[in-house]
Amino acid sequence: MAARILIIEDDTVLLRLYTQVLKIQGYEVSGAETNQQARNHLAAASFNLLLCDVQIGHEKSTDLLREMAGVIRESGAVVVLMSADERYRTLGEELGIELFLTKPVAPTELVELVEQFLRTA
Repeated sequence: MAARILIIEDDTVLLRLYTQVLKIQGYEVSGAETNQQARNHLAAASFNLLLCDVQIGHEKSTDLLREMAGVIRESGAVVVLMSADERYRTLGEELGIELFLTKPVAPTELVELVEQFLRTA
């Protein structure tokens, strides 16, 4: 069974790119452009990996991660925060999230990193 990935990204172009690249690699990928869409996905299915842009419109995905921490922990998902702003790295560390990607992430780099993160999970 293919690993399930949820991408939380409000930039439609990046969401489409990341989704397409990871689907080509054989992953089951769902996308969310808002925290509410992500909440709905998390309530409906479990995921192996969450790729979360920190800033989602006027919200932060970290608020969603705090709210859904029990569901995420129960599924055993690896959480990766992404942002073009390095200052958010410490926000992730405060939540116990050690995995941080600085955007933009090249498609080949994204695939390599996802494979690495899923191997260590």
